[in-house]
Amino acid sequence: MNQMFRGCIHSPPLTNNNDDDDDDDDGSNEAVASFNPRDEYEYRQNIGTQEIVVHDLFVRRVSNYSQHFHTYSESKIMQSGHAIYTFKSGDYDGILFGRHFHTHRSPKEFIHLFIYSFMHLCDTLCILQNENVVHGNLDLFENILVRNDMPIIADFSLTLDGLMRRPYSASIINGIIPLELHLIRYISQHRLQSVSDQNVEDIVYDVYSSHELLDAVSGAEEALRGQAYLMRFVNKSRADIEAVVLQASKTWDVYMLCANYWKILKEFKGSCSAAFLPHVRLCEKLFRNNMQVDPALRSGSASSCKELMKKIFSTYR
Repeated sequence: MNQMFRGCIHSPPLTNNNDDDDDDDDGSNEAVASFNPRDEYEYRQNIGTQEIVVHDLFVRRVSNYSQHFHTYSESKIMQSGHAIYTFKSGDYDGILFGRHFHTHRSPKEFIHLFIYSFMHLCDTLCILQNENVVHGNLDLFENILVRNDMPIIADFSLTLDGLMRRPYSASIINGIIPLELHLIRYISQHRLQSVSDQNVEDIVYDVYSSHELLDAVSGAEEALRGQAYLMRFVNKSRADIEAVVLQASKTWDVYMLCANYWKILKEFKGSCSAAFLPHVRLCEKLFRNNMQVDPALRSGSASSCKELMKKIFSTYR
């Protein structure tokens, strides 16, 4: 399978059910997500299996599925155009993983959670990469939950097309997504058929003037690199730009993983001991290498990120 897909993961695969009865079994919870029949996936009943389903294609049964992905027990497609996913109480801890870092009781516990949760998510991304599936919207504070003290991916609600066309807001810039996604969302928001020099300047200013992961100096340096990268798209057609951006989508999950963990690291490194600072610098280098402005320069796969993280902390006690 050579095509890159935007994935949807369920266990068991969700069943299309047009019954609008929203009664649930006792002890269950509901999560409501937007549903568009053109954008979502063909669900079929195959109770008891644990599969990755991409559109109407069976991709692969996944070993240790519940260690990596949230499992929905039932789906109902409502007349209102929403899908209601019902899952049993106790299936997950109900805590977003980004907030889970705040529950650590000591710097040592934080470091342990930081290392092993990062490597665990690298294993999760390896599963997706092996099947050419792009999640494209990883966020520790939005769609990654806690199970047995480790992170699991809980939300695959966006198609790749939907991801690229999420609203662009100059006042609310998400620092954990790559620059090319900002570009394509800007084009979509303003209904452009090409981009100009001024458009490039606007995007660069919006992204780097107050970037949550960069200080003033590194932000200015990154802005220069960002402007140089985006200038190659000036006067190109929208179709050509989208084609290039889609080619970069295979780097997005590792990019966003690194951005999420860099964000966590910046928040907590002030409370860590001086002995931890060399590890902090090596982690930041790892994250930067996988968050290059130019997708062609992003250095690693999920498996290589895991091995590098392991090496960084191989001498830590």
